Amino acid sequence: MSAALAFGMASAVSAQTVTEQDRADARCFLSALNFKVIKPNGEPVTASQAAVLDMMSAFYIGRLRSRQPASTPTAAIITPDMVRDVQARLPHVFGPCLEGWKQYNVDLGETAKILKIVEDAG
Repeated sequence: MSAALAFGMASAVSAQTVTEQDRADARCFLSALNFKVIKPNGEPVTASQAAVLDMMSAFYIGRLRSRQPASTPTAAIITPDMVRDVQARLPHVFGPCLEGWKQYNVDLGETAKILKIVEDAG
């Protein structure tokens, strides 16, 4: 019984370990949020750009949260230092995140094709 309890406690602790992938997804989430409110080239983002940035931020926070239990506090993952770093290096952080988002869109397109084949086959 004590071994099972110890294993359960170890699993709970390890599940709440914040990994580098968690931090990368958190930075991407923050970069999409920040990019939405800044004025690149002095211009506000358009409504369609804002919608894409909202979807992008939802994608990255979803990836992050899928690996963490709901009990993991946001502050354990997204720290004030991380927010300041993302804001200071926004173009550098946002670029790789945008590439990951583009792959997600390719995957969605491919999945839509597969679904269409299945639908057509009846």
